[in-house]
Amino acid sequence: MSDVQAFVHSPLSIDISSSPHAVEKSAGRTSRSHLWWLLLLTVLGGVLRFAYIERPVLWGDEALTYSRVTGTYKELLFVLQNDGFGPLLYEMYWVMARKMTLSPLVMRFPPALAGTLMVPAMYLLARQFTHRQGALLAAAFTCCSAYLLAYSRDAKMYSELWLFATLHVASLLIWLRTRSRLAFWGWIACGLAMAGLQAISLILLPVTLLAVLTCRRWHWKMPIFFMIGWIIILAGPFGYYKYFNKWQQKSGGVAPGVIKIEAEKDPNWGEAGISWIDQINRGRSGMDYVLDCTTSYLFSYEWPHPHDFYGQHQLIPWVQPTVVAGLTLVLACLAIGALPWRAGKAGQADPIDSPPSARLNSHDDSPFIMPGDFAPASIDPNAYADLSDLKKFDSASIPSAEMQFATALVASKERISRQSHQVWWRTFLWLGAWLVLPTYGIFYCRSIADFVAPWHWFTYLENSIPLSTLLVVSMLTIWSLCAATLRERLARGMIFALVVAILFGACCAAYALWRQLYQSAGANQVHWKSVWHPRYLGVVWPAVALTVAILFMRIPSRMIRYGSFAILLALNLSNAAARVFVDNEPPMNRIARDVWDAQDESSTTRTFVNYLRDGPAPSQSGLLDPQGRYYLCQAAGLQPAPPIFRGDWRALNIKILPDIQPQSVAGAINKLSHVNRVVLWERFQSPRPASPSPDDPTAAALGDGWRLASHEDFAIRVFWNWREYGSCQRREYVRDPPR
Repeated sequence: MSDVQAFVHSPLSIDISSSPHAVEKSAGRTSRSHLWWLLLLTVLGGVLRFAYIERPVLWGDEALTYSRVTGTYKELLFVLQNDGFGPLLYEMYWVMARKMTLSPLVMRFPPALAGTLMVPAMYLLARQFTHRQGALLAAAFTCCSAYLLAYSRDAKMYSELWLFATLHVASLLIWLRTRSRLAFWGWIACGLAMAGLQAISLILLPVTLLAVLTCRRWHWKMPIFFMIGWIIILAGPFGYYKYFNKWQQKSGGVAPGVIKIEAEKDPNWGEAGISWIDQINRGRSGMDYVLDCTTSYLFSYEWPHPHDFYGQHQLIPWVQPTVVAGLTLVLACLAIGALPWRAGKAGQADPIDSPPSARLNSHDDSPFIMPGDFAPASIDPNAYADLSDLKKFDSASIPSAEMQFATALVASKERISRQSHQVWWRTFLWLGAWLVLPTYGIFYCRSIADFVAPWHWFTYLENSIPLSTLLVVSMLTIWSLCAATLRERLARGMIFALVVAILFGACCAAYALWRQLYQSAGANQVHWKSVWHPRYLGVVWPAVALTVAILFMRIPSRMIRYGSFAILLALNLSNAAARVFVDNEPPMNRIARDVWDAQDESSTTRTFVNYLRDGPAPSQSGLLDPQGRYYLCQAAGLQPAPPIFRGDWRALNIKILPDIQPQSVAGAINKLSHVNRVVLWERFQSPRPASPSPDDPTAAALGDGWRLASHEDFAIRVFWNWREYGSCQRREYVRDPPR
């Protein structure tokens, strides 16, 4: 019995004559199975984000978020007027502060919730590009991404921003496909949200414009509606930064020195709030920038600085080789997935160029049902190349309804083949624009003084004969394998060249614009500073995840595909778990609690701390820096107004004893007969301080009856690259009662 006959006579065959909705019902069962997988990934993402949500302790930027929202609404507006942030996040926290205490759990609840919802949002976005398996792969990467997990524990706007940016693009693509009013207004609503969180998200404008101009079933009214939507989205940021916010007047704006700004004093980029970026990027090349973003988005790891910006702080030896090995593996898998695999089990089951939307036996743009989604295991629908393959079977022995169904399967496959030229290039164009235009067209040209034009990239090939030879041979090989006939290969090659030309032309236009602005700034004696940082460019992360998922699904071997992807997820989960369970941030919550416990004059405890100021950067906060002040407020149950929190700390009357020298400690304690417990917090520059010696000078200075009860060492590491930034030690001395 033939495969077709076995299929149509099997108990699982579909009788479409008896039930016109049988195909939809069978596909619905598969859809529900994918939804169950999606629900499982979403729940797992929530567990990873909410479990131990107070670890590690809040760092400086989170404490500064707290400092903006603790006062009146007028005080909030005053702070926002002088900062470059959008107002939406801080208005939300201001409302929350009126209803509840801004504990670490409350502070991190919004980003954790947004990070959890990012999993189904990425699935929704991925379904506009690929099939369910590929979308589930994108959702799995989103669920386990160490980069997203890190920012899901960061009380800033980034997690929420990336969620709304993802929904913004997904809603637009759904509107382009279905013309749904709900999708159109959802696109505008998500655009308003992301623009209200941070105006940098508006760099998605050229990407979405390109999608509108190159979508299927294009109509002349679509650009009109698109422009109306963007006018609505841009109205809020325009009014906010034009008439209310003073960031541009203080810093000079995005392109300092180009436009003369009327202000009380000359603009100074040092007041922009992001001048620290230039310090850590100084000496980096364009390739260093790209590697930094790549390793950050794939593994949440900062690429090492070429000139050892961190100086004496040592990198854990095995971390960088592990990341390099993981990066090599991922890039190799992406290269394998980019090859033009011929139709087969891998090529047909996991196509990159199948239409994201079509309906079986119809020609509209409604959701498409792949034949493999509902065919039973007894038949492979991909085994038949065209309708002529069915003629070799005796149609008299096959019922007409089953023959109609089998014919529809093969006809659907033929339609996929006819439409593949219209789809694969859109995926390439849209994702390529999403990755390239913000990266090169904005951040690269704005961050590097000697940024090069796109046509200068060819000089690298001229100077490297092996590289250029490898590239030419690879392109010719890929071209020869991309289709079965010369005509198809020529067609695909021309379309590929056209897409590359569009992206190249867009980069050239961006270069010409930025070069003109740069020369205008130079004529006014203004030199630009770098603004490149992975989190500011984070709106491209969904495009990175989609590219990874789509290309991984094209790998022909399931063992290589899922094995490599499992390694990628394992590296991400390991890094994310290390941030939660391995020492990195200084334990400011415990330091603040010990200090507060000793505030009462009648307390039997005194706490001495020499860890006062270090800066608000990750792993660099002291007790009087924003992070330490936040935990002191939490321990004391205080909620000071922004001027007090950020200004003169002495207004809160919290006493701190900073001198931990043995004689000074003994001199202070010997005057207090009721004190029988002393806690010392000491900061060390070395990664691991030596354990207290038996002849501890502090215990000896305190005198008879005093002994060292306990000591704890805490390593301080920068979790973005796991460099040792020093350590701190807690020592507790107690006085034994006289016998």
